[in-house]
Amino acid sequence: MEGYEGDSKKPVIILIHGMGMDRWIWEDPSRSRILGGSLPVSILVTREPSKKDYGYSDTHPRAPFPGITTGPPPRSLKTIFHDLRAEDYPVITWSQKRPVGPLEAAASELSGIVPVAKKLSLNGIILIGHSRGGLIARRYLTENDGMIKGLITISTPHSGSSIARLAEYISPIISAISPFLKTNASSSRLGTASKRVMDFLSSPGVRELLPDSGLFKDIPDQKLKGVFCMTVGGTSPSLVRVYRWKWETLREDSLIRWILAPEKIFSLPDILERIMPEALIPREIRPGFGDGLVTAESSKISWCDNHYTFPCNHAEILFNRRVRKTVLSAVSSMY
Repeated sequence: MEGYEGDSKKPVIILIHGMGMDRWIWEDPSRSRILGGSLPVSILVTREPSKKDYGYSDTHPRAPFPGITTGPPPRSLKTIFHDLRAEDYPVITWSQKRPVGPLEAAASELSGIVPVAKKLSLNGIILIGHSRGGLIARRYLTENDGMIKGLITISTPHSGSSIARLAEYISPIISAISPFLKTNASSSRLGTASKRVMDFLSSPGVRELLPDSGLFKDIPDQKLKGVFCMTVGGTSPSLVRVYRWKWETLREDSLIRWILAPEKIFSLPDILERIMPEALIPREIRPGFGDGLVTAESSKISWCDNHYTFPCNHAEILFNRRVRKTVLSAVSSMY
């Protein structure tokens, strides 16, 4: 657990990370990894590579780039954690001991964090949770002792997420290609990463988030007196984009101008539409309806005071300036 003391006259903020993550997703996203530690979180927020102009030449230039790329990551990633510290709010983050374990275990950990938070502020506590972190906060609120002033959830599946069922479609693909992933060190690492992805998708914590699981029956669906609630959701489902470099040429007289340009091969989860029956494609991965893991509809609590949606995927929503400004404004309004 890490804490920033800040101004004790302001409410203390407890930041709760999502499934499979750790406190670094708030403090230093460059250190945070996803899907069982397989990939850096930055892979979810890359941008399309720029074209590279090599000018005029009679011969084919040598490309200094690999054939495949996911695009350049941002130079730096900041979250609401950095905004809160800049405004001198007391802030607490912690890494859950079982990040893919049952939600009840994480809610129990939060119960141990709250007494520490009470020592940092004279003006109450605000819970901010990303993804499953929002459900952890709601589960704790069933034991609210009156110190909680606000609840803000970001891309939280309040009605569950059907993404857990993707393991049923991805598993056969992994099994089919696994014999080819043992030929060298690089492919072996890919095979290890694939296994981690499958282990993550089939973990108890992920399965618990299915809409028809019993988890949501244990979380009261009613507004708590004296607790301000704001929810935020995303509508851009594209999580990972993969490009290949292709040469484009322009002829002018006897000279050739060489330009190396990116061409998108596929993106996740868009490619799942090719392997899943149309009727079974979840709304979480449909443009305008979800952020790749959670639907915009599920990200909203029916009784919340305010709700906002942004054109972000499940990870981008943490770093987006407009989202952070909206969250900070809500925090400021609570004292």
